[in-house]
Amino acid sequence: MKIDRLPKMDDNNGWLNILPPLPEPDLASGAIQSDFAIVGAGYAGLAVARRLGELLPDCRILLLDAGRVGNNAAGRSSGFAIDQAHNIRAKDFAGVIDAERE
Repeated sequence: MKIDRLPKMDDNNGWLNILPPLPEPDLASGAIQSDFAIVGAGYAGLAVARRLGELLPDCRILLLDAGRVGNNAAGRSSGFAIDQAHNIRAKDFAGVIDAERE
């Protein structure tokens, strides 16, 4: 498959924009050797990299992302993740703590 162009990233991320200037990113180039290569630094990629680092502290982990870490889907959602969708039309939505715990 040939891709001629990608969507333009607008960099409209309020959380990232309130930080002080970021250092220049480390760009991958040339031959890189690693024990593990993880593509994508979203929630899953970061979790895998962290867990591998805990389990195998001497291994070389390469974490690659096309954009700036924290400025893609996970960061643009304010960094919040929930384990289920919220149904704001439910009669007990945010009304009873026991219902929320269930």
